[in-house]
Amino acid sequence: MKTYHHAVELTAPGGVFWLSFGDPAAVADGVAACGRAEHLALHPDFDSLPFDRQVRLVRAAWREPLPRLLVFDNCEDESLLAEWRPPTGGCRVLVTSRRARWSPALVSQVLRLHALERAESLALLRAYCANLPDAESVFASPAALADLEAIAAELGDLPLALHLAGSYLAHRYLSLSPASYLAELRGAQDQAHTHSSLQGGDFSPTRHDQHIARAFALSYRRLRPEVPTDLLALRLLARAACFAPGETLPRALLLATVTDPEAAPHALGEDALTRLVGDLGLIEPREGGALRMHRLVAGFVRAVAADAEAQMAVERVVLAEAQRLNEDRLPMPMRALQPHLRAVTGAAIPRTDTLAAELCAELGWQLVLLDMFSEAQRVIAQSLAIREALLGPDHPDVATSLSLLGLSYQFQGAFAAARAPFERALDIHERALGPDHLETATDCNNLGYLLFHLDGAPGARSYLRRALLIRKRTLGLRDAGTARTLNNLGYVELRTGRIAAGRRYLKLALAIREQVLPANHVSTAQTLNNLGEALLMQGDYVGARRCHERALAMRNTVFGPNHFHAAESMRSLAHVLQAQGDLAAARAHLERALAICVSTLGEQHIETAWKIEAMGNLLYDQADYVAARSYLQRALAVYRELLDPEHPSIAQVRERLERIEADGLP
Repeated sequence: MKTYHHAVELTAPGGVFWLSFGDPAAVADGVAACGRAEHLALHPDFDSLPFDRQVRLVRAAWREPLPRLLVFDNCEDESLLAEWRPPTGGCRVLVTSRRARWSPALVSQVLRLHALERAESLALLRAYCANLPDAESVFASPAALADLEAIAAELGDLPLALHLAGSYLAHRYLSLSPASYLAELRGAQDQAHTHSSLQGGDFSPTRHDQHIARAFALSYRRLRPEVPTDLLALRLLARAACFAPGETLPRALLLATVTDPEAAPHALGEDALTRLVGDLGLIEPREGGALRMHRLVAGFVRAVAADAEAQMAVERVVLAEAQRLNEDRLPMPMRALQPHLRAVTGAAIPRTDTLAAELCAELGWQLVLLDMFSEAQRVIAQSLAIREALLGPDHPDVATSLSLLGLSYQFQGAFAAARAPFERALDIHERALGPDHLETATDCNNLGYLLFHLDGAPGARSYLRRALLIRKRTLGLRDAGTARTLNNLGYVELRTGRIAAGRRYLKLALAIREQVLPANHVSTAQTLNNLGEALLMQGDYVGARRCHERALAMRNTVFGPNHFHAAESMRSLAHVLQAQGDLAAARAHLERALAICVSTLGEQHIETAWKIEAMGNLLYDQADYVAARSYLQRALAVYRELLDPEHPSIAQVRERLERIEADGLP
């Protein structure tokens, strides 16, 4: 117990009294101590008085008009506050607590203290070392500042943890650098709260317990398994600790990890969350009803919670959510899930079981959709390795991983590398599931579309028609997969000169996608883009422009204006403008599209090469032959790296370059 008589005397001339409520049974001892000679001095023989009278004297003094400040530290129970706060008099009570929900009859104002901003954390850590010899040289170098910032990140910017860490560094600065301390914290992984630096400080003016784990335990111990709400809260707490710590967690996602509606109806689940968020402060509220668990709390819970089912429950829920979001292909929701999908996948991989393989596959596909191709290939390869080891080389699940691997290559324009995985996947599915299975149809669709881009082979059309026949016979026309094959077949027909047939396929694909897919879906935008090209070839400039402008608006909504998908619509609009004779506007669109592709994909990408070729053709029409030759040569160099030597795109560029040379153009 400590009394302060400094600046606070302006508002509390009767003194400041700090009482620990961490142990409810010991509160009376702290209250009685306030009456001793060094504090209130309520009686000459105060220490000889019966204990009950000591308490009564202190409480009577608190009811006097003299302003005093009472700090009830770690008070987590409304009944304790109601029992010990003075009902009258000049005292003001300040409660420190992890609890966020209080009765207005007891608490007039709640001030929520959040984690520090990163700059504040860094300043706090540096303050502990400011007066040390050679502090500037040891703690102010760019490397040391980076290490201190990383320490703040490891501690989640929690003030108490930063105080303890700063004290620890200051005491051991001769033998422990910030880099070494950071390595120790990271070496502890999710048990950083057990590090000796976080288990006690050297000085606390309030005698507050400077122990991270014990601070969390005060709240955790209040959960009673014999009470149904608390039992469910314990289950939810254990599951929350399995998500990515420190990241925003959707409320519905956490509740979905408790799957038995009879044992855990929605109302009970909300009550349990209210206990964790409002009563105990073990989970933090976020905007829109979302949640967040501090990384140190997560480590503590993982260490003390005995729930063998928690990790698997979280993995299954995150997997299902990833599958749903990957189907929708909307980047923002996928990016929001990424930290949790990565966390649970990383935890599952060492088990090398079927669920780990599924998580790797879904994470890999999501990374493909987010244009993170190198990492996607690594994760999909892990899925493939796990499945081959568990199931053998000819299992359909192995073929699924092979298809994803092929798609990861195809999406980044590495067509030659995609062919072998697609062909092997088709072979496995044909032998394991039969020639008319939907998985076989998917492989035929993938391989047919790839072959067209790779070498323009006639086999592309036959694979796509086979895929369409299987899907129509099995699922009918009103199906997203059927629409995908119709779109791909229409594109191939269009590009091989069968414009009317291509337009029919594309119009049907667009009608289906507009019915079965969400608004602004990326697949619908792709079909609009393809249909616009067909209309342009048929001379319908107004219809073509309308399609491309709709596709560009969708892509801007989904991806933003600086994505290569938006650049594809810009190129298509440029073609329409070029056909209409507005070469200046066409050039502006192409320059923008090319700049986006170069900055996001690099020079050696098929999407970039298409824009480079288009710019070369436009410059040719503008009679700028020197610049046209340069662009066409750049496009040809990329095509030779990525496409079959006999691919039509290579022939087209060569023909234009030969025309420039044959005409003797400068």
